[in-house]
Formats: sequence, structure tokens, C-alpha cells
Amino acid sequence: MNFSEEYQQIKNYDYNQLIEFLKNKYGDINESYFIKSNCKSINKRIKRGNEGLDIHHIMECKVILLNNKIQALNNPWEYQLGKNLVYANFIEHSLLHAVIHEEFDPDGAVLGLGFFVLQSRFLKDAILHYKFNRQYYQIKAKLVNDNLEIVKEIWGRAGFEIETDYDKLIEDEKEYQKQRLQRLKKYYLDSLNYSHEFLEIKDRSSKNLSRKELIVYMNNIRYKDYRNAGPNYINFTRDKIIDELDTMANTLINTDSFDDYLKLINN
Repeated sequence: MNFSEEYQQIKNYDYNQLIEFLKNKYGDINESYFIKSNCKSINKRIKRGNEGLDIHHIMECKVILLNNKIQALNNPWEYQLGKNLVYANFIEHSLLHAVIHEEFDPDGAVLGLGFFVLQSRFLKDAILHYKFNRQYYQIKAKLVNDNLEIVKEIWGRAGFEIETDYDKLIEDEKEYQKQRLQRLKKYYLDSLNYSHEFLEIKDRSSKNLSRKELIVYMNNIRYKDYRNAGPNYINFTRDKIIDELDTMANTLINTDSFDDYLKLINN
């Protein structure tokens, strides 16, 4: 049975029937999603990304984003156990969330729908035949393009219209990149301001700034909203943070162009 035929079999299943079908298809998961109940590290032993498979939290019919550490810690550890996990390919995962929306939250905009927002960028790249490096995404993208009408149908059930006109997608992508570049240019100018401000404070003495404030400067100078730099410096001593900030601020001020800035934040 090919995937299209299989989909016709399962597309009208309720949530519990889908879960049962997927467990029979891919097998049970015998370990938890996070290694320990502190939810610091995801359990890589249960990953099957080389087969293009996701791990779905069954209890996301009640709580969104259970693969998120904060959400995981705020909910019972039992939700992370293997018995409450199931493998699914991208289309099956989409169907699970469409059914969650229909069955558990038909009048709301929470349960089920977050998946589609988070996956919309990948889906667009897949339809545009972006050359993914990771096998996981390559398998997912092939599945999408081999079954595009099915994807459109499932996403439509959740209220998301999929654009498949290639020329229109290219125009949308150009506009997206144009806006992204404008945002980055604003971050560039903001970062320059932070660089000058920090060097002025340092000339007077950085001792009047707390360690947390210094890391905020570092984040804004080097990354701004483009990346979250904070955790990279968590173990730095105060003097080392000031030295690093000084180097970063001077480097940014001495960049000759916006292109140099892009190289800086991508190094």
C-alpha cells in the first residue's frame, strides 16, 4: 500500500484511532522524551530523524508544546514517558494536529494550530525545493512534494491555505528576504549604538554595571534579536565578559559595511 492509499484509510480516524494506527505502524517508544525529569536534555536514543520521523506527544491534545522545556516542567512528567509518545512522518504529524484542533478545540486557536505555524517555514522551503543538508529534512521534503494535495487537504482542515504556485512563492520569498534584510539593518544600527555606549561606559568604568547588564550588552552588540547569545557566556568571569565586550564593540565599530556586520554575526 502506498502512502496515498494509506492516507485514504486513516484520514477520517479520530485521535485515538490515529495514535493506535501509528503505534502499530512504527512500534512503541520505550523511553522518555527528555532524559530526566529536569527536562534539560532531549533523549537522542529515541530519535528516528534518519527515517524522516517526528516524535509526537500524545497529551498535546490537552497541552501545547510539550517538547518545550518550560511547558514540560509545568506539566506532569508522565506526559514525557514513552507510553505518551508516538512516531509520525510529517504528513501524519500534520493530521494528528488537525484532528486535535477539530476534536478538542474546534472553536479556539490554541490546541493543534501551533504546529502549523511552527512548520510553515519548512513547508514553504520544501515546496520551493530548497536543498536541505540534513537527511531528516530531505525525507520530509520529498514526502511533501510527492503528496502535495494531501498536505493541502490536511492543512486546510486546520484553516491554513497552502500556496503552491511556484512563481507566487518566489515573489513572496523575495519580499520576505527584503523585510528580513531591513530588520537586520536596523539591528546593525542598534548594535552600533550599543557598542559606542558600552565603550563610553567602559572608559568611565564598567564596574557600575552588573554582570547581567554586561551580558545584555554583549547580546545586543553581537546578536541583538538575531540570536540569543546569553547562554554562551553563562560561565564567563566578569573580567572576561568585559574583555570580550570590548573586543566585540571595537570590531563592530570598525566594520566598513553592513556586509561585514553579516559576516560578524554569522561567525
